[in-house]
Amino acid sequence: MVTVYTPGSTNGRPLSIVKSFAAPDPEIVNDADLLQDRVTTAATSVLTLAGVDAEPLRSREHTLIATLFGDAWRGGRNLDLPTLITQIQTPAPRSQLVHTFPGNWCGVPTIVGHYLVQSVPAIHGLIVLDIANPAKPTEVSRLTLSDVYRPHWTAWDAKAQRLIVTSSNSPADRLYLLKLDPATGALSIDDAFRDQDGRTGFSFAERAWPHGWKGAGIPHGAVASR
Repeated sequence: MVTVYTPGSTNGRPLSIVKSFAAPDPEIVNDADLLQDRVTTAATSVLTLAGVDAEPLRSREHTLIATLFGDAWRGGRNLDLPTLITQIQTPAPRSQLVHTFPGNWCGVPTIVGHYLVQSVPAIHGLIVLDIANPAKPTEVSRLTLSDVYRPHWTAWDAKAQRLIVTSSNSPADRLYLLKLDPATGALSIDDAFRDQDGRTGFSFAERAWPHGWKGAGIPHGAVASR
């Protein structure tokens, strides 16, 4: 038996994604993982309907729509397309402080799944938050790289499943690859990634570079190719 679904029509079995915008049952809302799955599915459905190819949990568009769904459903409120559009187009967007990191230095975060990985120079390392509930992020791990290292930039390599970390402080600071445990959010240094000096990480100290230049470099940003 083959069932044909026809959104917006009664020629087959009618299908309306708007019904999926109703607030889930309390047992789902109170389970962070189940709620995150439901929010991700709803946000992806809306963006697909709009013809937007957005990567779940990483693109700005998906993060915005998912946040609107999450906030509404945690408050027990149903959503429909007009209400969703109104919230996106509101002339008075609001912000809410939900977490403060130690220190006041600049750091570039990366979102991997439902984890936000923040470089925190004040602790010479990184802090990982579980943001399955964006209104109440929870710290799940932190990693100190050394007593003097000041991390600045982070980037996620989806192919290698590694987090790239640079400092932009001095040539003596190295670029590191970190492992992120998807089950716990724990970070650890990838000891297999070593430079020609045998030490963990990549050195930007005085050396001959592939394009012919010789000298020391100070890394600032990092981008992983797809």
